[in-house]
Amino acid sequence: MQVIRAFCGLAMLWSAGLSAAETLTLAQFTHTAPITISASQPIVVTTAVPNWVYFASHHRLLDLRVFNAAGIAVAHQLRPLYQNVTSEEFELPAIAVPAAVNSNNPVSAGTDVQLDAQGNLHIHVDESVQKTRNTVITQWVLHNSPLQHAPITGLRFEMNADTENNFEAEVSIETSADLRDWQTLVSQQKLVLLKGPQGQLAQLNINVPPSNATYWRIRSENADLKGIHHIWMRTASRSLPQFESATLSCQLTADNLRILCPMAGVLLPLSSARFDFGSQAFAFNVRVNSYSSVENPKANTLRESLQTTFTQGQPAEVSFNGSPVGYLEITMQTPGVLGLVLPPTVTVQWPAQQLSFMAHGLMPFTLAVGAEGLKQNAEQLIDPRLERVSATVAPAEVHANPVALANSQKRPWLLWSLLGAMVVLLATMALKLIREKEVI
Repeated sequence: MQVIRAFCGLAMLWSAGLSAAETLTLAQFTHTAPITISASQPIVVTTAVPNWVYFASHHRLLDLRVFNAAGIAVAHQLRPLYQNVTSEEFELPAIAVPAAVNSNNPVSAGTDVQLDAQGNLHIHVDESVQKTRNTVITQWVLHNSPLQHAPITGLRFEMNADTENNFEAEVSIETSADLRDWQTLVSQQKLVLLKGPQGQLAQLNINVPPSNATYWRIRSENADLKGIHHIWMRTASRSLPQFESATLSCQLTADNLRILCPMAGVLLPLSSARFDFGSQAFAFNVRVNSYSSVENPKANTLRESLQTTFTQGQPAEVSFNGSPVGYLEITMQTPGVLGLVLPPTVTVQWPAQQLSFMAHGLMPFTLAVGAEGLKQNAEQLIDPRLERVSATVAPAEVHANPVALANSQKRPWLLWSLLGAMVVLLATMALKLIREKEVI
């Protein structure tokens, strides 16, 4: 009976603690915005997190919630935002490599492919090959720009329209970084174009392992590739991460030794930063430091320290590892003044986030962010198999004086402490009763 009474008393204490845990309301957030949904009866709603949300959040989106019309927070999930990019085809600069035919065998000795002063492919042909009337094309060399394209996964060949004869060739596809050392991607690949009264049979596509090599070579040991008119490179469909960006002001210290760039009072998981010095002349070796502090940089919050050179006319850009950054700092690698008159601006990028939430309850739904002290991660895993509809988020409504969170919201450990006390007290009383029975 004593155990039952004690349990009832502790249960009442626990209930009182729970009632003290105030339910979240829209009035507790500094920024709210209505969500417009593209369907009338959605199950799961998905939208990109607007740019303003990253700067309205006090705790790196941990204080983001979605409320239904009844003012109840529904389950939500945040994930990096990707964009699906379909396969594309493009034509690269190509140059044909001739070979002299010696005893019915093509010999390409005496030809050399190089780069000219402008970085374009240039072929040098020996006089012996130039004077030979009986020549064939045994190679095509192409120049790729890896930074402009995704990895290449296939090639498509287009023959001259006036080609009357059938075409058959066995080719190898090779790649190189310097036009000297070549590696074979695929070999013994058939190219076929057979014409007949009923039409034509064509096999003019070759798939290759994904590669972003700078130079490509199509080579045949014994076939004339003169009939090839165009060579198209093909990329695979892929998903690309999306990024948000913002241009922020920087500050030049009075002693001209440092540039400070605050992230507008928030922490951002930066992937890159590009500095704009305007029309000022500059050329210096600098150190770019990133700090996980929203106030002036402190030594114990240093996250990355990168050494680089900034030169007028060249992009002053650095990349980061995605750690939360509240401040960027620029100093000279060797202590000294920067020699600037005005501070730069900085354009920062960070991974964009996609918001998904369960459309539980009545519409409209409202996005809320910016509750001081709300640091609990309330995300829930949403089944990816559920049907999803898109939505848009309106501009934010700013609330200057939000209602403060209850103490129990800020300190959830209080409730866990009560629960722990209940368990300890019940265990103590149970042991006491057991001993009393043993004495009897």
